[in-house]
Amino acid sequence: PAGLLLDQVIAIYQGLGQWNLLGRALMQRSAILGETGQLDAEIRMLRRALDLIDPQEEPRSFLVARYNLIVSLNQAGRSREAFALLFHTRPLFLKLGDRLSLLRLRWLEGLVASGLGRLEQAAVAFREVRDAYLDLSLEYDAAMVALDLIAVCLRRGRIREIRGILQEILDVFCARDIHREAEKALSYLQGAVCLDEAGLTLVEEVAAFLKEARTNPDLRFTPRVAPPS
Repeated sequence: PAGLLLDQVIAIYQGLGQWNLLGRALMQRSAILGETGQLDAEIRMLRRALDLIDPQEEPRSFLVARYNLIVSLNQAGRSREAFALLFHTRPLFLKLGDRLSLLRLRWLEGLVASGLGRLEQAAVAFREVRDAYLDLSLEYDAAMVALDLIAVCLRRGRIREIRGILQEILDVFCARDIHREAEKALSYLQGAVCLDEAGLTLVEEVAAFLKEARTNPDLRFTPRVAPPS
């Protein structure tokens, strides 16, 4: 398993005193913890990684670790901590200054705003980022942000807006023939919305599928609940 291999790599780097490499390996290991729902363990490991990675020598790795920590804190319901860390991390994004880094920052601002219950602020950020990704033909990123926007709209009871968001993303995926199973997942969510049966759990399920399908064209979408009729 990947986790065991990484544990061996971590032990080797620790023995050699290769601290930057150790920090990067801990980042990879933390991702596995996050995927299995072990958020507290993921957060602890990311903090260890940040203590080891030199931001002068490895600025991008350091920023990725900070980004992941903010996301994990937010997912764990510790959005105030995430907000405080985002405040100190924003200058690192601005220093990079490229468009994709700034879009990641704006997306992150939306996620933290959503976690804090600032839903209108979150929706504005998500719309901006979704539109920018569509302009850049980054369809998967646009779809992922759209799902974050849909989650906010669900909390606000804006079903009509959700239908429009889903139709726009589906039209893009269909027109560009991006991934048939991704289309299926989005269509499934659309059907649930039309029947007023969509919830945050389903949105999260579709988002998790799209994230995995992005690098696996053969992945098949099998919903955990019966499809809407």
